[in-house]
Amino acid sequence: MSPNLPALLRRRNAREVLHTVHNEPGVSRAEISRRLGISMPTILDIVNRYVRLGIFQELGDRASGGRPATALGIAPDAGRLIVIDLGGTSVRGAAFGMDGRRSETIKLPTDTRSRQSVLDQLEDLVERLSASSAAAHAIAVGAPSYVQDGVVIDAPNLPNWRNVPLQQHLEDRFGFPVSIENDVDLAAVGETFHGAGKGLSDVALVAIGTGIGAGIVIDGKLVRGKAGTAGEIAFLVPDPAMLDTSYGAKGALESVAAMPALAGHLPEGSALAGEGPEAVLRAARNGQRDALLAVDTWSSYLAVGLVALAALCGPQMLVIGGSGRRAFDLIEPRLRASLSRHIPVPPRLAVSTLGDDAALLGGYAYCLDRVMDDLAALDGVA
Repeated sequence: MSPNLPALLRRRNAREVLHTVHNEPGVSRAEISRRLGISMPTILDIVNRYVRLGIFQELGDRASGGRPATALGIAPDAGRLIVIDLGGTSVRGAAFGMDGRRSETIKLPTDTRSRQSVLDQLEDLVERLSASSAAAHAIAVGAPSYVQDGVVIDAPNLPNWRNVPLQQHLEDRFGFPVSIENDVDLAAVGETFHGAGKGLSDVALVAIGTGIGAGIVIDGKLVRGKAGTAGEIAFLVPDPAMLDTSYGAKGALESVAAMPALAGHLPEGSALAGEGPEAVLRAARNGQRDALLAVDTWSSYLAVGLVALAALCGPQMLVIGGSGRRAFDLIEPRLRASLSRHIPVPPRLAVSTLGDDAALLGGYAYCLDRVMDDLAALDGVA
């Protein structure tokens, strides 16, 4: 037997106990033992340790099979998880307890005067969200960029944000674990564990906004790909006629399927020429023919992206997010018909239920997993 096996088993057991108490507040020690198939002495050892550490709290006695049993839950002051959704126009931050309750949310215009001004703003936001009796345990940041090993590779909507070692910068500044992910990836995690895809293991979120991208969760785990570029459907080529043209950082699909592209599909001479996407969508809902034609062409390009994504990843559900979710009533028929026509086992199609909170809740799930891993690791070497 490997000399590390007992520690690995204890770590696995500790993680399962942590998840059980988090997901089922009110569960007793005896119920944990029965559900996980772990001996009662081991459960008592793990649970009592987390009670002493202030991670679990005892909620009081209740009847359980004829004998009183002490119910357990995550302590409200067990720790604070801080999540930031960094965008080119606004930055949102939220503080969560380990039990999932959000204590505070702050939204500010992004200070884009310089690279340093953005970093200063992030530090200030973390400090404000950390002002609590509960110790901060972890930070997660969603960045509008490729991310590799905690480095923001290129965020074109932020000033001089290329190869920014954001994870190291924040860990050096605050002294606790930091995770950096692409913002759409975090939103996909949020929709999978807390939103439209809750209860599913294979979910892809397509975020339609100024750009277009996808976050992919398979077997309950985020798919990142090389340099964090998995899900970059902006670079799909939806028409062979586009193959010989370079679309640069925007990508071929993004040039015709992101929100700003909608008005570009209006017929020549349309009175709506030059209007923004919201005006075109309003006109389409009012039955205006040129707007309906534009939406039909736009949704056809979106359908190309969704069919390709479904064929490659085989998700149980495709979720439409970003500002494009507000057009779901108009684009759903085309998207659903295309998926049914071209995918042998088409995924369910849904609109985001979390909206702008998707990345924040994804960051919470991400932080919680990191903290539980760290706590379980401590048990593994105890």
